[in-house]
Amino acid sequence: MDVLLTEANWKSKGLPLRTLKEKVSQSKTGVSEALRALALADKALRADLLNPALVKKMDTALKEAEATLKKLKAEDKKLIALRDSMVKAIAAYRNDHNNIVDKLNRGNIGGLPGGLAMLQKQAEKEFSTENQTFMAAAMKVSGDAMKIMAYMDSIDIGDLNISNASRWKALADEHANWEKQVKLALKTSLTDIAKNQDDTISRLKNAAHL
Repeated sequence: MDVLLTEANWKSKGLPLRTLKEKVSQSKTGVSEALRALALADKALRADLLNPALVKKMDTALKEAEATLKKLKAEDKKLIALRDSMVKAIAAYRNDHNNIVDKLNRGNIGGLPGGLAMLQKQAEKEFSTENQTFMAAAMKVSGDAMKIMAYMDSIDIGDLNISNASRWKALADEHANWEKQVKLALKTSLTDIAKNQDDTISRLKNAAHL
């Protein structure tokens, strides 16, 4: 939060500039209260930047603070300048917040407080949690083709929003056939070895006859 929008700064830099006339015509400015509400909303939002409810509260707090400042009766040039700077700081806060939100992507959302939680919540709202689950699980096995196929065999591809679902089904069929061929090949090899062992035993037995 810009120091200009803190209650402490207002009390030390703004209130002392108010004239007696202003205090009589506007005994209570409401600025301190508005800045206090702004600070609380800002603290909550910084901990959960994508939370719609908190964004709405912050929007309300900013609007109320701006309206309160614009209603402030001021004659002193320094106070007028401070008030105008505070109004600009409110606009800057909105701009900074929106810039951060606009720069969010899959690569950096995890570094944002509450980012992944809100992504999951949004996925639940859009009935697309399968996509989130797939992303997290698939990345863990992405370097091992065998593990990838084992994972793909374990899920329902039809639940995913992917363009190559038919290719995965073909690969699954190929994989199943490959597994069958591997098992048959192993069976043949074991049979051959067993036959060789039987022949070896037979020769041993023949050599051992008295």
